[in-house]
Amino acid sequence: MAKNIFIKFVLTLAFIPFGLSAQKLVYKLTSKVEVRNWKLNTKAYKEVTYLEGASIELFEGDKLLSKTTSDKDGNFEVNLPSTGNYTILISGAGYNTRKFSVKCNSIIIKNGESNFIPSVDLIGFCGLKEIASTGDLGLSHPTVQMADEKNEVLKYNGLNFPVNMVDGDVKMIQKFCTCNKLGEIAMQNKNYEMARTYFLMASNVFNKEEYPKEQIKRAEEGLKQQMFAEKDKMRSKSKAVASTKQVKTPINVTPQYNTNQKSGSGGHKVLPVLGGKK
Repeated sequence: MAKNIFIKFVLTLAFIPFGLSAQKLVYKLTSKVEVRNWKLNTKAYKEVTYLEGASIELFEGDKLLSKTTSDKDGNFEVNLPSTGNYTILISGAGYNTRKFSVKCNSIIIKNGESNFIPSVDLIGFCGLKEIASTGDLGLSHPTVQMADEKNEVLKYNGLNFPVNMVDGDVKMIQKFCTCNKLGEIAMQNKNYEMARTYFLMASNVFNKEEYPKEQIKRAEEGLKQQMFAEKDKMRSKSKAVASTKQVKTPINVTPQYNTNQKSGSGGHKVLPVLGGKK
């Protein structure tokens, strides 16, 4: 249920945006339900079509507040209370149900403020890691307008205000592509162990995608080749060391007599001195 929002204003007409000091406000959210078909590797390529007949449901907790469907061009509109936290579910036959958490904040207009931007935050995610082969549902450029309790749009400089949107699936896709890119760089540098790690990370993000699985096989083949090359290198080194080994031969020593040895040995036989002088 919408809460009252009080608008401060100066006494001059130049800064009276809505002409009322207090009223019940509604954020009118408009967008398109799009179907994204992705081709993912190191980059994300997206083809977009718009879905007719998609169901858009607004919840506050478990309570269903409103429900609508998208038209032939995927357009829809849903009214959001100006304060509170809500959930939007978008579903279509054959597609993964998309869930968006919605946070609405009422903003008090400050005296003399000429730029007024409502605060609506959307955070979207699927809940499933794989992307359906039929496509992934999303929202195309959601915007909000202000409306009063009679559902009449309040024009402020004729603007539609953009929504602060964080798409959880897009973030996962960015992570998937980044891991694949880092894996490719590691492959180019022949760091196959690191490459395999990055491709495994990518495969864990979207386990139905074939690209990282194929690259994991490439990385593992590179690791095998490196292992065989290292073994061959070690065998060649061992052979080279063995071929350079020389067998040591004994050194022949010829006895040398010390000719300077004096006589008078007292009858004892003078033995030769090996290697020269003693």
